[in-house]
Amino acid sequence: MLIFLCLLILGGCSAPTVGQPESRVIAVDRELLWRSCREVIRNYGFESYLAQSDKGLILTNPQTSAQWFEFWRKDTPTEYALAESSLHAIRRHIQLEISSNAVSEQNITCAVAVERLYRMEDDRALRYATNIFSQGLSSGIPRRQLNQDDVQWVPLGFDADLQKQILDDIDCLCHRSNTAL
Repeated sequence: MLIFLCLLILGGCSAPTVGQPESRVIAVDRELLWRSCREVIRNYGFESYLAQSDKGLILTNPQTSAQWFEFWRKDTPTEYALAESSLHAIRRHIQLEISSNAVSEQNITCAVAVERLYRMEDDRALRYATNIFSQGLSSGIPRRQLNQDDVQWVPLGFDADLQKQILDDIDCLCHRSNTAL
Protein backbone atom coordinates (compact mmCIF):
# COMPACT_ATOMS: atom_id res chain seq x y z
CA MET A 1 0.00 0.00 0.00
CA LEU A 2 2.84 2.36 0.83
CA ILE A 3 4.43 1.78 -2.58
CA PHE A 4 1.13 2.57 -4.30
CA LEU A 5 0.82 5.86 -2.38
CA CYS A 6 4.40 6.79 -3.26
CA LEU A 7 3.71 6.11 -6.94
CA LEU A 8 0.60 8.28 -6.82
CA ILE A 9 2.55 11.14 -5.25
CA LEU A 10 5.36 10.74 -7.80
CA GLY A 11 2.94 10.53 -10.71
CA GLY A 12 0.88 13.53 -9.69
CA CYS A 13 -2.24 14.35 -11.61
CA SER A 14 -0.72 15.46 -14.89
CA ALA A 15 -1.11 13.31 -17.94
CA PRO A 16 1.92 12.60 -20.12
CA THR A 17 2.72 14.74 -23.11
CA VAL A 18 1.53 12.61 -26.01
CA GLY A 19 2.31 13.87 -29.47
CA GLN A 20 3.65 13.10 -32.87
CA PRO A 21 7.22 12.17 -33.80
CA GLU A 22 9.58 15.08 -33.28
CA SER A 23 12.02 16.44 -35.88
CA ARG A 24 15.13 18.55 -35.57
CA VAL A 25 17.71 19.97 -37.97
CA ILE A 26 21.34 19.39 -36.96
CA ALA A 27 24.17 20.97 -38.93
CA VAL A 28 26.83 18.25 -38.73
CA ASP A 29 28.36 15.57 -40.88
CA ARG A 30 25.96 12.69 -41.59
CA GLU A 31 28.44 10.04 -40.41
CA LEU A 32 28.96 11.85 -37.09
CA LEU A 33 25.19 12.11 -36.64
CA TRP A 34 24.79 8.40 -37.42
CA ARG A 35 27.40 7.41 -34.82
CA SER A 36 25.83 9.74 -32.27
CA CYS A 37 22.37 8.24 -32.84
CA ARG A 38 23.68 4.71 -32.35
CA GLU A 39 25.51 5.70 -29.15
CA VAL A 40 22.52 7.54 -27.63
CA ILE A 41 20.22 4.60 -28.33
CA ARG A 42 22.71 2.30 -26.61
CA ASN A 43 22.93 4.70 -23.64
CA TYR A 44 19.15 4.46 -23.20
CA GLY A 45 19.41 0.68 -23.11
CA PHE A 46 17.69 0.00 -26.44
CA GLU A 47 18.99 -2.56 -28.91
CA SER A 48 18.62 -1.81 -32.61
CA TYR A 49 17.38 -4.62 -34.82
CA LEU A 50 17.52 -2.63 -38.04
CA ALA A 51 20.19 -0.03 -38.79
CA GLN A 52 20.60 1.05 -42.41
CA SER A 53 23.05 3.92 -42.70
CA ASP A 54 22.42 4.39 -46.44
CA LYS A 55 18.70 4.97 -45.79
CA GLY A 56 19.30 6.75 -42.47
CA LEU A 57 16.97 4.45 -40.55
CA ILE A 58 17.33 2.93 -37.08
CA LEU A 59 14.62 0.76 -35.50
CA THR A 60 14.93 -0.72 -32.02
CA ASN A 61 13.46 -3.81 -30.44
CA PRO A 62 10.58 -3.09 -28.05
CA GLN A 63 11.80 -2.78 -24.48
CA THR A 64 9.75 -3.02 -21.31
CA SER A 65 9.97 0.35 -19.56
CA ALA A 66 11.74 1.01 -16.28
CA GLN A 67 10.00 0.43 -12.97
CA TRP A 68 10.35 2.53 -9.82
CA PHE A 69 13.28 0.52 -8.44
CA GLU A 70 15.31 0.59 -11.70
CA PHE A 71 16.96 3.96 -11.08
CA TRP A 72 19.77 3.31 -13.60
CA ARG A 73 17.42 3.14 -16.62
CA LYS A 74 16.57 6.32 -18.54
CA ASP A 75 13.58 5.34 -20.70
CA THR A 76 10.94 6.90 -18.41
CA PRO A 77 11.76 10.63 -18.44
CA THR A 78 8.84 11.86 -16.29
CA GLU A 79 7.40 10.84 -12.94
CA TYR A 80 4.11 9.97 -14.64
CA ALA A 81 5.83 7.64 -17.13
CA LEU A 82 7.70 5.97 -14.27
CA ALA A 83 4.52 5.49 -12.23
CA GLU A 84 2.63 4.19 -15.27
CA SER A 85 5.30 1.64 -16.14
CA SER A 86 5.46 0.54 -12.50
CA LEU A 87 1.72 -0.12 -12.41
CA HIS A 88 1.24 -1.56 -15.93
CA ALA A 89 3.36 -3.55 -18.35
CA ILE A 90 4.49 -0.73 -20.68
CA ARG A 91 7.02 -1.00 -23.50
CA ARG A 92 8.65 1.53 -25.80
CA HIS A 93 10.52 1.32 -29.08
CA ILE A 94 12.39 3.95 -31.06
CA GLN A 95 12.49 4.83 -34.74
CA LEU A 96 15.09 7.35 -35.92
CA GLU A 97 15.18 8.65 -39.49
CA ILE A 98 17.93 10.86 -40.89
CA SER A 99 17.45 12.79 -44.11
CA SER A 100 19.47 15.52 -45.79
CA ASN A 101 17.74 18.82 -46.40
CA ALA A 102 20.73 21.02 -47.24
CA VAL A 103 24.44 20.71 -47.98
CA SER A 104 25.59 20.54 -44.34
CA GLU A 105 22.29 20.08 -42.49
CA GLN A 106 20.64 16.82 -41.55
CA ASN A 107 17.02 16.43 -40.52
CA ILE A 108 16.48 13.80 -37.83
CA THR A 109 13.04 12.49 -36.84
CA CYS A 110 12.58 10.59 -33.59
CA ALA A 111 9.47 8.54 -32.81
CA VAL A 112 9.12 6.72 -29.48
CA ALA A 113 6.05 4.50 -29.61
CA VAL A 114 4.46 3.50 -26.30
CA GLU A 115 2.38 0.33 -25.87
CA ARG A 116 0.55 -1.27 -22.93
CA LEU A 117 0.07 -5.00 -22.40
CA TYR A 118 -3.55 -6.13 -22.54
CA ARG A 119 -4.60 -9.63 -21.50
CA MET A 120 -8.09 -11.06 -21.89
CA GLU A 121 -7.55 -12.93 -18.62
CA ASP A 122 -7.59 -9.61 -16.74
CA ASP A 123 -11.18 -8.98 -17.88
CA ARG A 124 -12.27 -12.49 -16.91
CA ALA A 125 -10.61 -12.19 -13.49
CA LEU A 126 -12.38 -8.88 -12.85
CA ARG A 127 -15.76 -10.34 -13.79
CA TYR A 128 -15.10 -13.39 -11.64
CA ALA A 129 -14.04 -11.25 -8.65
CA THR A 130 -17.21 -9.18 -9.04
CA ASN A 131 -19.28 -12.38 -9.00
CA ILE A 132 -17.53 -13.60 -5.84
CA PHE A 133 -18.71 -10.58 -3.87
CA SER A 134 -22.18 -10.48 -5.38
CA GLN A 135 -22.90 -14.23 -4.98
CA GLY A 136 -20.81 -15.02 -1.90
CA LEU A 137 -18.49 -17.55 -3.60
CA SER A 138 -15.04 -18.07 -2.13
CA SER A 139 -13.22 -20.27 -4.63
CA GLY A 140 -10.16 -19.17 -6.59
CA ILE A 141 -10.06 -17.67 -10.05
CA PRO A 142 -10.18 -20.41 -12.67
CA ARG A 143 -6.99 -20.40 -14.73
CA ARG A 144 -6.58 -21.60 -18.27
CA GLN A 145 -3.82 -21.61 -20.83
CA LEU A 146 -3.63 -18.26 -22.64
CA ASN A 147 -3.74 -18.22 -26.41
CA GLN A 148 -1.57 -15.79 -28.34
CA ASP A 149 -4.76 -13.92 -29.31
CA ASP A 150 -5.54 -13.31 -25.61
CA VAL A 151 -2.36 -11.22 -25.15
CA GLN A 152 -1.68 -8.09 -27.19
CA TRP A 153 0.16 -4.78 -26.98
CA VAL A 154 -2.17 -1.80 -27.31
CA PRO A 155 -0.62 1.37 -28.83
CA LEU A 156 -0.88 4.42 -26.54
CA GLY A 157 0.77 6.98 -28.84
CA PHE A 158 4.17 8.63 -28.81
CA ASP A 159 6.25 9.70 -25.81
CA ALA A 160 6.99 13.35 -26.63
CA ASP A 161 9.15 13.85 -23.53
CA LEU A 162 11.46 10.93 -24.34
CA GLN A 163 11.63 11.96 -28.02
CA LYS A 164 12.78 15.45 -27.01
CA GLN A 165 15.29 14.05 -24.52
CA ILE A 166 16.78 11.67 -27.11
CA LEU A 167 17.10 14.45 -29.71
CA ASP A 168 18.69 16.76 -27.11
CA ASP A 169 21.24 14.07 -26.23
CA ILE A 170 22.03 13.40 -29.91
CA ASP A 171 22.42 17.13 -30.57
CA CYS A 172 24.66 17.55 -27.52
CA LEU A 173 26.82 14.55 -28.44
CA CYS A 174 27.19 15.74 -32.05
CA HIS A 175 28.27 19.22 -31.02
CA ARG A 176 30.66 17.88 -28.37
CA SER A 177 32.23 15.51 -30.92
CA ASN A 178 32.28 18.23 -33.60
CA THR A 179 34.18 20.67 -31.39
CA ALA A 180 36.63 17.94 -30.32
CA LEU A 181 37.68 17.43 -33.95
